[in-house]
Amino acid sequence: MSLIAAHRVQSPTLAMAETLAASDVQLSLERTTATSTDRSRLHFWANGADLDAFETNLRADDTVADFVRLDEVTDERLYSAAVDTTATLSAVDEEFDAISLSVQYTDGWWHTESRFPDEDSLDRYRTWLTDRDADIEVENVYVEDVSDRGPNLTRRQRETVLLAYEEGFFEVPRQATLTDLAVEFDVSEQAISQRLRRAYSRLVAGSYGK
Repeated sequence: MSLIAAHRVQSPTLAMAETLAASDVQLSLERTTATSTDRSRLHFWANGADLDAFETNLRADDTVADFVRLDEVTDERLYSAAVDTTATLSAVDEEFDAISLSVQYTDGWWHTESRFPDEDSLDRYRTWLTDRDADIEVENVYVEDVSDRGPNLTRRQRETVLLAYEEGFFEVPRQATLTDLAVEFDVSEQAISQRLRRAYSRLVAGSYGK
């Protein structure tokens, strides 16, 4: 058994805090790669009304050592940015033997879902954040039963895929739209689209990946 904690975090000490405060964007973290003992590269998708302005702000951001645009699809861009490891939420993985399942930035908050080995580890993580002037709001904590987990999806991904199926999103013609699902979860259409896309990726990898 392990604990899954869905929570949101806001802190001026996190990497890209000033850039995100000045930019109307949403981020979805793909992965974090450690490049040295104190430096990591964040690989993330960004979407918003003015991504050129976002890049301008990134160049002036003292918490970003360098960044590069890797890809662009419609209104989204994939970036890789070098930052201080201790200024990222991915530090949870090393410090508390936890696993970040999903990390997204929207509405001024980092929305995160992480797997912790036990309640003590989660409590120490919360203390670690508050000691760094971070606001943390835990939205939900539940015990994960591995035998009942099914495909390796996060809780939100499972809920979204299940609701999409029940509402007829996968029917031809569709009986529900991204807008309908976004209303149900009180998030943007873009957030629902990204959540479904990542769920598809995990389902395919789990079924057919090597």
